[in-house]
Amino acid sequence: MLVSKQVSGLNPSLNYGILKSIMKNIVGSLLPLLCVLLSASVFAREPGPRATPVIVSIAKQQALAPVIEVPGTVISRQQANIAAEVSGRLTWVAEVGDNVRKGAFIAKLDDTLQGLEVQQIEANLEREKVRVAYLEKETKRLEAMAEANLMAKNLLDKTSSDFGVAKTELALTKARLQFEKETLKRHKITAPFSGVVTERLARQGEWVSSGDEILAFVNPQALEVMARVPHESVANLRLGDSIQITQKTQAELGYLRTIVPIGDVQSHLFEVRVSLKGKRWLVGQAVRVLVPIDSARSVMTVPRDAIVLRRNGASVFRVGDESKAERVSVSTGIASGEFIEIQGDIQAGDKIVIRGSERLRPGQLVKLLPSDGDES
Repeated sequence: MLVSKQVSGLNPSLNYGILKSIMKNIVGSLLPLLCVLLSASVFAREPGPRATPVIVSIAKQQALAPVIEVPGTVISRQQANIAAEVSGRLTWVAEVGDNVRKGAFIAKLDDTLQGLEVQQIEANLEREKVRVAYLEKETKRLEAMAEANLMAKNLLDKTSSDFGVAKTELALTKARLQFEKETLKRHKITAPFSGVVTERLARQGEWVSSGDEILAFVNPQALEVMARVPHESVANLRLGDSIQITQKTQAELGYLRTIVPIGDVQSHLFEVRVSLKGKRWLVGQAVRVLVPIDSARSVMTVPRDAIVLRRNGASVFRVGDESKAERVSVSTGIASGEFIEIQGDIQAGDKIVIRGSERLRPGQLVKLLPSDGDES
């Protein structure tokens, strides 16, 4: 306020000079402080060395066997062409693609005549029962009279004989009725296992005889792989061994169910069956089967993803004690599944980078990330 009053009392040109001098002094005193603040801000924002995120796995000493890939096919262990057991005209057949539970109907034949046959035999059975009951009573009555010498013995013998024949006729009628009922039941064809209709071999309205195939039926859940392997593989396989099954991005560990010990005379290959538990496979799907061709031996292994291929050869990145990447040149050997043999300056327990190695340089600081599986 004092400066303002003093300045207001002077002429305009003199006022401007005084104000200019005051502002110059203020700016001169604040400029060094402003430079210090700016330099401190720039220094604080200056970035330090950044760690590259990677995923690692542990190098392991384990037994591996050299393997080869052979073609295989996914098949169903429950697959059948369902045939008619009696003759008749088809009144209904399940559609292709229908999912049918075990015991449910998949086809029906006209059973009108067979039903009438069953009714006729049931009526005969009732007649035979009445006849047997009558002859039983008559036999007992004649036996009592014969004991009292009131009748000829030959009449009792004839009645007893008729009674025995009647009982036999009753048993035969019961057996025939059971047979005809079973025949009536077989006019309705049921699924022997749960599955899917894959083909209709006969259609509604057609006449079929006993043994004629009606439809093809497959269980898409009871799956296994059929493959043919060389003798070298058979010699190194045991029932229950884990077998890798692959198809593009799809993979599963199956279990060797059986080895057919008879080789093909032309190809000299042996058939093997590998059980599958996965539900994603389809019957008829082509797959690749990894089978050993030699005995296993103990080697240093890392996951396949750890190998870095460059013009100067193969290498892996190891994470050192200071969380820095170290490039180690290696040579590769046998591979089995996700693991591959390496030879080089790698020890069991070393942390080997399996994700993020494409961005690494020797000596670069890394940050370990949790893996999706059990790789580390």
